[in-house]
Amino acid sequence: MIFRTDPNRLSETYELVEIIKRINSKSSKEHIRDLISTLRDKGVIIVSIEGKYGYKIPNKKNDLIGFYNRYLKSIIPMLNRMNIANEIIKKEYFEIDIFNENENLQLIQRFINIMEFEKIE
Repeated sequence: MIFRTDPNRLSETYELVEIIKRINSKSSKEHIRDLISTLRDKGVIIVSIEGKYGYKIPNKKNDLIGFYNRYLKSIIPMLNRMNIANEIIKKEYFEIDIFNENENLQLIQRFINIMEFEKIE
């Protein structure tokens, strides 16, 4: 099957579900999201842009910038919340420092340190 679409238009999830249902009748939004995640993990650049619904293959630099900004608007607040929680835990529970006590979480502490040093909010 070949589908053509406007390169500047995002394909919404429900549209992709309808197309995939032609091949797999059990397709759903969750199935599409899983497929897109798998493709991204394998190196296929599929963007979803902040403030817009849908997916597309980027065809200009602004598509990529919008894609990264969308993630930044989630990642930075998450790191800030984790830092706040860790500080409360350290004060309330006798200096327990989860980030530094767990090797896997030390990377989060390094990201937080960079954000604090660079004054990123």
